[in-house]
Amino acid sequence: MDVNGFADQLPRVDSRTFPVEDSTRGLKFVRDVQPDFVSPRLAEDGDPNAAAAAVLIVAPAAAGKTTCSRAIAARCGAPLVDLAGQRVGATDFTGILAEALGMVAAGQFRDLLRSNNAAIVLDALDETSLLSGELNLQAFLQGICRVLRGSVGLGNVVMLARLDTADWVIDTFKQEGLPLRRLSVEYFSKGEAEKYIDLKLDRLYKGALVHRDNPKPYRAVREMVLGRIARGLGVATGDYWGDESAWRFLGYSPVLDAIASYLCVPNFSDMIGSLAGDTPSTPESVPEWQIIKTLTEDLLVREKGKFLDAWQYEDMVSKDMFDAQALAYNPLEQCVRLLSLVEAESTDVDLPALLPEPLKETYREQVAQQLRLHPFVTTDRQYVNGIFRDYMYAMVLSDQIVDQVGGRVIRQLRQADSLPSPALAPFIVEMVNSSDTGTGAFPADRCDLLISSLAARRDSALEYEFAIGADKETGELQVRRAARGRRPDDARVPLQVAGRSLRLPSRCQGLSVDYAGTVEIVAPGQVVKLGPSVSIRAECLSIEAGSLYVESTEDGPVSIDSELVISDYSLHVRTFGGGVFSVAGAEIEGSLLNHRAPRVPGEVALGDYFYTLRRILARFRSTVHLGSSRRLSANRAQLDRYVIRGDPKAARIVECLERLGMLSTDGESFLLDIDRLGAAGINHVDVRNFRATPEIMSFLQNHMVSGSAA
Repeated sequence: MDVNGFADQLPRVDSRTFPVEDSTRGLKFVRDVQPDFVSPRLAEDGDPNAAAAAVLIVAPAAAGKTTCSRAIAARCGAPLVDLAGQRVGATDFTGILAEALGMVAAGQFRDLLRSNNAAIVLDALDETSLLSGELNLQAFLQGICRVLRGSVGLGNVVMLARLDTADWVIDTFKQEGLPLRRLSVEYFSKGEAEKYIDLKLDRLYKGALVHRDNPKPYRAVREMVLGRIARGLGVATGDYWGDESAWRFLGYSPVLDAIASYLCVPNFSDMIGSLAGDTPSTPESVPEWQIIKTLTEDLLVREKGKFLDAWQYEDMVSKDMFDAQALAYNPLEQCVRLLSLVEAESTDVDLPALLPEPLKETYREQVAQQLRLHPFVTTDRQYVNGIFRDYMYAMVLSDQIVDQVGGRVIRQLRQADSLPSPALAPFIVEMVNSSDTGTGAFPADRCDLLISSLAARRDSALEYEFAIGADKETGELQVRRAARGRRPDDARVPLQVAGRSLRLPSRCQGLSVDYAGTVEIVAPGQVVKLGPSVSIRAECLSIEAGSLYVESTEDGPVSIDSELVISDYSLHVRTFGGGVFSVAGAEIEGSLLNHRAPRVPGEVALGDYFYTLRRILARFRSTVHLGSSRRLSANRAQLDRYVIRGDPKAARIVECLERLGMLSTDGESFLLDIDRLGAAGINHVDVRNFRATPEIMSFLQNHMVSGSAA
């Protein structure tokens, strides 16, 4: 079943019966489906529940939820409620209907809804969750549940959300005892992706539709571009659409937007030669995004060529005075001008250095003409797609653009209603690690934007883990990406840490931090969520938020270990899950004091060794099978730099584990023998979960404390 087929099953209502009296609450009737809409398939999540009155459609970030919501509403005549920018609460579902339609009409519509004679579509639950907070979102969802009690409707209340917000919807309906049907938007298939590109090109071409007029060379070039990206993913030529990782990337609509823009050329034959080679990626990079970055930069180079062809400068000044090929309208200047145009509505940008005076006026005139036709922006000064926007935002965040418009972009990305974009972080990784244009390191005080962008691609088959280690001078973010059916791969981002605090996002999951400085989570009045599987160790941790939700599970505990822990006494802390939430620190201020970690039984030194052992074992995550032995691996350089160095207790534990044959080295990795560790009475899961079993404490007493002066 696809989106169109799903919409056609919903009950229809005549919108003329319900004129909208007040559109400020986001309710509207959509008349037509977008002409370039390609209907994606929907997969059933869990057991089908066709009798449920409500349906939740889940999609990854930037995968077209809003476009799907408009298509569903248009095909079945249902009102579409756009919750972006709306603050919601307990009575707002019925309140929105009453304010938009009037009290009498709202009552009539609710009756039609409950009798399965009307449908309604609610979009942007993610945006309203950020503005309203999870508790108010939950109250809003409970209001929907109250309306649906006793309803005979069949999936006629349709909600669309990302994975994180979807969890709140699922939990609320479960608590309220109401069934909920769950569907997920699938990535495009080969045929759907090709149709998507074709329809995008219909809109991008301003005149003749070159791809329609020259189908044979166009299809050849389109296939070459798709195949080149697949090779960047490490997928052999052939049916690369059958490879899940290739399908998940090539079937992702923002990627297809970028490909369509790249293919918008007057002559496809000229492109074939330029596509013959591949651009290798660095070991630390995200391979598929290296290709997308290359395509994006090729567009900028192409625009420079157009500029030089149109700009008449040789009659006024010789090339000896000004090498236009090198200085004029380069990619960096284009991005600065485009950001200023869209973000600040300004065209006042510095001219290139060394531009001779006689050329300045004609340069300004040609730039003004060129910007109006630039492929990255529309005529009404909007970004053509999220890929081009995020490429330029990544230039700002990686300090390639440092002027006032850069500061405006960073503030905008941190606004309460700003959702992280999944394309931003891969571009940053590529720019930082690039051998030719790389900035060398990423500012630690912007890690919140980097991590939240990567985590935005999480779904049921793709997980991310993050590890940050830093001393006073240098640091590193390690990103582990685990996709279903593939071995995990790693990317590394060097961090600028000297004199900087480390800023973390308001949503942290699968994160380990060892930072020799201050760690901040800044979300005034908002909800911060930690867990599952979060460990933060720092000199100082500061949390500024309205509420703190901690999800700690048996396999994913949450721990804080800092000399100074700062939070406000008004911070509301809520914990759930069956795991341990522990806060350790010499000085703990605020409401987190109520969660101070209990001292491990025994001598002070014994407790210190227990916590040090936990820090060491927390670094071992990757499973390695050597014969019948199962081992965990950790990066040697990271463990030495951020855990062992400067800590005599950590050094003694590592030396002891090596001496007992539990720890060995293999190239750049430490290998931990789980079986030998278990034979000595140490269960690494118990240690991670702060379970100080008699066997573990006996091991530490015998091997670490007895006879030790440490």
